[in-house]
Amino acid sequence: MTFLPAMLAFALVLALPLTLLVSGLVLLLYRRTLLRWMARRPAPAATAHVPAFLAQEWRMALPPPATSPITDGSLPRRPELIRRERRFWGFLAMLWLLIGLSGALLYLVVVGIPLSPLRILGVGLAWASPGWMALGLMARLPWRRGLTLTLGCVLVPGLILWLSMVDQGAGTTLQLLAWLLPLQGVPFVALSLLVGLPALRATAPLLYPPVLAVTLLALAGQAALMQLHNLGFSTRLMQLLPPMIARPSVLILVAHLLPVLGGLWLAHGLSRCLAHSYRQRHFSDLSYSLGAAALVVLLFAVIPSWSSSGADGRALAPLLAWLWLPIGFTLLAPQLLMSPPRQATTLLVLRLFRRPGPVGWLFDQVVQRWRFLGPVLLISGADLAMRTLDADELTGFIDGRLGERFVDTAADLQRQIGAEATSTDHDGRYRVHDICCTDSSWQGTLEALLQRSQLVLMDLRGFQAANLGCLHELGRLAATPALRRVVLLVDGSTDRVTAATAFDGGSPVCWVEERRLRHPTMEALLTALCPG
Repeated sequence: MTFLPAMLAFALVLALPLTLLVSGLVLLLYRRTLLRWMARRPAPAATAHVPAFLAQEWRMALPPPATSPITDGSLPRRPELIRRERRFWGFLAMLWLLIGLSGALLYLVVVGIPLSPLRILGVGLAWASPGWMALGLMARLPWRRGLTLTLGCVLVPGLILWLSMVDQGAGTTLQLLAWLLPLQGVPFVALSLLVGLPALRATAPLLYPPVLAVTLLALAGQAALMQLHNLGFSTRLMQLLPPMIARPSVLILVAHLLPVLGGLWLAHGLSRCLAHSYRQRHFSDLSYSLGAAALVVLLFAVIPSWSSSGADGRALAPLLAWLWLPIGFTLLAPQLLMSPPRQATTLLVLRLFRRPGPVGWLFDQVVQRWRFLGPVLLISGADLAMRTLDADELTGFIDGRLGERFVDTAADLQRQIGAEATSTDHDGRYRVHDICCTDSSWQGTLEALLQRSQLVLMDLRGFQAANLGCLHELGRLAATPALRRVVLLVDGSTDRVTAATAFDGGSPVCWVEERRLRHPTMEALLTALCPG
């Protein structure tokens, strides 16, 4: 059993490129299937007026929540958003610190290194630092802040560990660097690939655990075949099998395929259970990503000591530090992250579909941050499919049930967005509800979403008079006086005259010009949505 640590380490590394490859393939197929379903029914002529086919049942599908009317004074303010963000990321940083310190304490006890407060602190910070760097990637920090966080996470634990070793002369600086490289460098690279790539951050953390499990089973099948061969069972087995099958190449293929197929079956069954739990709000997208990240960090940390101890199970004791995640989100998060009861402010996001420019940063930098204040509603499309895919949708797509997510009637929309649309996950954030529509139902869906929303953010970059769909949306925004504010993002190519004519009257409107840099544009949009 001494080969298990090496097998696990190889599987952890091999599963990374496989996960990225599978994620890219899944997203490619998902986008193609999504576009095919969207064009399943022909679209009616789009105008700036309410089409005649829009029935009253669409407007009644999502009535406003049965709470007190929203006024300008009850809308969220910028200080409230900043306060919730700081509390949220501070809570996650505290969780990583608990994981690092408790894992370090167990590690030092198992390995037999003398305990000291400085040594526990140094090893604990070294274990927690990859998680903090991953949090920086999840928070989409500007590159200067991200670089400062990375340098701090690398230098501070190394300095503390070096100070803890000087008094005993236990090693040199090169030895310390050699120990920190697999402890910090490898997990940081792995987490950067899983949560740092914008195009894959929605699916890669979801797919990494099942891909890792299948990879482990495939390696285990190969190891079992070699063990059988060493014991002489392979020769006896080939004597019992027909000549067409009793070939070494066939047995090697079967030894690899059977564990993979079994692993795929188990992973698919587990993914269905996870999708059901996600629908029931037992976990959120971020808590799942944190769980996968913590597992990666802890496994890379214990593998060297596990290997040097001859695969002794006691060397895996630091993995118990992972339990801080369910404990934290179950017991601590409701006390620290849940805000006082207030009416959630729903944000409706509209955009110019299939525009040539990037729209992903708008979702990452603005929409994701709004989740601290209220739910987000948007009509799904291929441009944001990579950002909005969650565990439930991914499992439904793999099962061939993507068509069940499409809205054809008002009853379909009411079934997809029920009373729980304005409730939070256990991490205190609201969810993004992306509605899949056909070309014949998106106008009715828009009419229903307007009844549930209080704020609207519309991306009009690149808008021209020929974009009849946007003209229709602007006309409906102008005809919905219940909206508290409409924020329009424009750039130099936007036909503002046509847009202003279509949005004549109606709700208060705020025009935001796109800046040369994205961070100032993001700040301007958030200030327009929730002014200080």
